[in-house]
Amino acid sequence: MATSKQQLTRSNVGAWVFKGNPQDTWDYFAALENESRAPGVLVGETWTVGTTYRTHLIQPEDLMVLWITGTKDPGIYEIGKVSGTPKEIDGIDENYLVNPNLAKKRTYAVPYTSLLLGHAVPRADMKADPILGMCEQFVIPVIGNPTYLTPEQRDALLVFISPAELRIAGWPS
Repeated sequence: MATSKQQLTRSNVGAWVFKGNPQDTWDYFAALENESRAPGVLVGETWTVGTTYRTHLIQPEDLMVLWITGTKDPGIYEIGKVSGTPKEIDGIDENYLVNPNLAKKRTYAVPYTSLLLGHAVPRADMKADPILGMCEQFVIPVIGNPTYLTPEQRDALLVFISPAELRIAGWPS
């Protein structure tokens, strides 16, 4: 893993981790419920990420996971692939926005195609794994969005996801 003194490069990234907190940013769970998203179906989405050098490292076909944090069932809920380059936008979709201060804030949105997992990969299971327990979001929990999984961490994650889901999402098995 790249240290805080060492800048991240694409060779360090096994999968991008797009993060969200439904309690203080955008209500992911309400969006799932209201939009009737079904597990096992690929869907095109976008997710906002910070304005950092990392944003410019993200490229189409990169693997990604959607990490939902907070106190309600934190874990990885979606896996997929980036489908385009990040684009600067003038604010976050207000339909499920919890923090109105973000409504008009310029940020970047990353397009991706993802699969809602049948069962999220819980934070507790990831932290208990000797490889996944060293993920950047655990080691530096206040780090901005996006974070990443190393290639080794991505491979350790595979055992928590069914082969069918990996295949549908276009991930290696």
